[in-house]
Amino acid sequence: MNQLWQYVRECIQLFHWVYFQPFTFVRKLREIHPDLEPTTNPFSLRAEFVEFPNLKRYAEQIGWLTMLTPILAALVVAPIYSFFSDTPFDFLRSGQVLLGWIVGVWIAKGEFPSLQKWLNYLFYGFAIFVVAYGISEQFKLEIFTALLNALPVLKQGVSAIAPFYLFAFGIVFGVAFGVVFGVAFGIMVGVAFGVAFGVAFGVAFGVASGIVVGVASGIVVGVASGIVVGVTFGVASGVTFGVASGVTFGVASGIVVGVAWILGAIRAYFWIPEFVWMLGLGLFARNAHVSASTLRFLPPYFDQLIYFPLPFLSELIVEAHRTNPVAAESTIDYLINSTTQQKAAINAMQGIALDTLSRCKYATDITQASLILDWIPRNEEDFGAVLLQLIDLSQSIRTAYDGTTPYRKLELLDQPIAELTKLQKKLATQEFAKDATLYGSIVEQWLTILQDSRIAFAEAASQSPEIPDRYLAGNALDPLSAKGRFKGRQELFREIENISLSAQPPVLLLYGRRRTGKTSTLNYLPEKVSGDLIPLFVDFQGASSFQTFESIAEWIAEEIQKSARLSRNVILPAIDAKEIARDPFAALLQWMAKIERLVPSKRFLLCLDEFERLEEAIAANNNNRAPLNFLRYVMQNRRQWVLLFSGSHRLSELNPYWSDCLISTQTLPLTYLSPTETRELIQQPVPDFPDIYELEAVDAISNLTHGQPYLVQLTCSQVVDRLNQEILADQPHRKATAKDVQLIIPKVLERGEGYFNEFWQTQTPEQQAILKLIVQGEHITQPTHILDKFIQAEILHKQAEQYIFQVPLIHHYINSLG
Repeated sequence: MNQLWQYVRECIQLFHWVYFQPFTFVRKLREIHPDLEPTTNPFSLRAEFVEFPNLKRYAEQIGWLTMLTPILAALVVAPIYSFFSDTPFDFLRSGQVLLGWIVGVWIAKGEFPSLQKWLNYLFYGFAIFVVAYGISEQFKLEIFTALLNALPVLKQGVSAIAPFYLFAFGIVFGVAFGVVFGVAFGIMVGVAFGVAFGVAFGVAFGVASGIVVGVASGIVVGVASGIVVGVTFGVASGVTFGVASGVTFGVASGIVVGVAWILGAIRAYFWIPEFVWMLGLGLFARNAHVSASTLRFLPPYFDQLIYFPLPFLSELIVEAHRTNPVAAESTIDYLINSTTQQKAAINAMQGIALDTLSRCKYATDITQASLILDWIPRNEEDFGAVLLQLIDLSQSIRTAYDGTTPYRKLELLDQPIAELTKLQKKLATQEFAKDATLYGSIVEQWLTILQDSRIAFAEAASQSPEIPDRYLAGNALDPLSAKGRFKGRQELFREIENISLSAQPPVLLLYGRRRTGKTSTLNYLPEKVSGDLIPLFVDFQGASSFQTFESIAEWIAEEIQKSARLSRNVILPAIDAKEIARDPFAALLQWMAKIERLVPSKRFLLCLDEFERLEEAIAANNNNRAPLNFLRYVMQNRRQWVLLFSGSHRLSELNPYWSDCLISTQTLPLTYLSPTETRELIQQPVPDFPDIYELEAVDAISNLTHGQPYLVQLTCSQVVDRLNQEILADQPHRKATAKDVQLIIPKVLERGEGYFNEFWQTQTPEQQAILKLIVQGEHITQPTHILDKFIQAEILHKQAEQYIFQVPLIHHYINSLG
């Protein structure tokens, strides 16, 4: 008896999985057999029953459920139909079909291939007959009447079998239908169609019966389609079946069947009580604590196929996350992987992130936010750039608070403060108005907390004997974070401004070797030139991965928009994406003309950094020079636009096709810092920097680097590091000497390996050989064209018939190569 009840429980569980937890059902099938699918006929795997005993048990249960479920469905539907209809449920006709269904399923389970084939033919022949008869009746074609009158024998035969028709037809049709749909397509399809036609033959076709048939059939088809081929199939089948019913049995009946079927397919009948249940849970949550046990009562845990949104679902998960993050995250994972409520899961994740970030009242809350939210995927399409940026900033802020010294904490905290300040300005624009309502107060609150922390760190740093490392050797300087660290170039800024605002400004070429500060100079242009000039920065290194001209044109427009907003708080209109796709550079020209009309009193300085990268896009497009033609047209016809090309190659070193584009260019060489500017950078990288150098050390650094900005910063940073090591070792505090500068040269070469190696690899083997000879002290006079090129590139200079490295550190690097 216990085994019988266990078997029954398993069947009920299987039935529940099929109708309400199909995703769980799929996983359970994988445990039974690796190739088993919801639509698999398990009896087709009969040969493996011995190897997989659970497969045999599952097949038997499938057989029983497929045979008995339609009978139970008919018994449930019958009283409902009889109550709403004037015609009682026809148990005799329904029973005949269901009896045939049982026999058909039994045949389908067995090994009767010939019988199965003929019953297939019978079913499809009958289907064609019903449709043809319906069309004939609806459209008064009288085909069948004429056929019977023309064939007396056929007419007599039909009259003879008429008394047995009702009984025989129902059984035969049930058998054929059971064979075709019983277990051939799995339990989902089998039960679905068994219920549909078992109920259908028990009702008289009309509006009332259409409701009953449509509801019953739609629900079971909705289950089958929901997991197998998608809800679209359920809706489409409802439309098809409705139309077919309308043709065969009348328009009114067809419409009702179709609508009721569709509502069943999209499971609207289950959603209504689930909706009411969620309203109750939502009201309960307002007056009680939302715990993990509350989440277990969410409808998706019982019904995995809910296609409509449920009220309060995301809100309950967010509320539960405050006290039980594990349960909330587990619920979200379940919604994503085992239900159709992925949108609710995404909304819950966004709500949790927003709730966590907004409740940060102290610095420790901010530093913990990224740890709490580290499970949220970094998908900008679902969560938005601002939310993900705040989570990433929380990580940066935690790193700052984990700094080993007050100076280090202060240094690391400056970057997130600068980023938050930039984000605050961005949220103040119309483009980000929606984000401002969500995140504006969070950014303001975080800035207040971090500014207070910065004051505390600064006070602690002022009392520390450690020397702050204020030198930035690496990426280009950003005015927001680097502030006053940019030194010199005042004459260059004045020249750029004067030329750009002249009556007929030429094209400008800002030329300088790697790490000479070109990008930093462009970044500081908005602070250094007149307000009549709007510097627009476009970094082609960022566009180097783009291969199509459409992508490049779109990138240029986006960079111009961003730069205008940051440099002068000018909001420019977006470019038309459709026009970009049609003709990218023509669209850019039209857009630039529109900008001129919006801002007629200003000039735009379009700075194209790393412009040489355009050659890659030109090569990728069969040497199509459309970008150069666009630039040349801007130079000649857009009077409000001034072009500044920034790169590490002189005109003579560029591809020949650039000559047409840069024919009237004025070169602005970006050379080494002057001795005065170099000393200022060494001794005062920021205001109030302590006096840590002997004058001889300052001269030694200046001579060693020859004012190369990157190398000055790198060398000074290593000097500070050396002095701090002595302080940490409790050695007496002292100033750096020339000897210290000499001792840190190996460390400078090691830390700056990327810079030195790039310099070396860009030289030809012949040039490398000449430089090595110079390092070895050889007297070199030939070849003059290479030596002259080294002088022009400011690598060497000639002194008393000897060639000397302008930057002695490069001499040291080549010497270290052996």
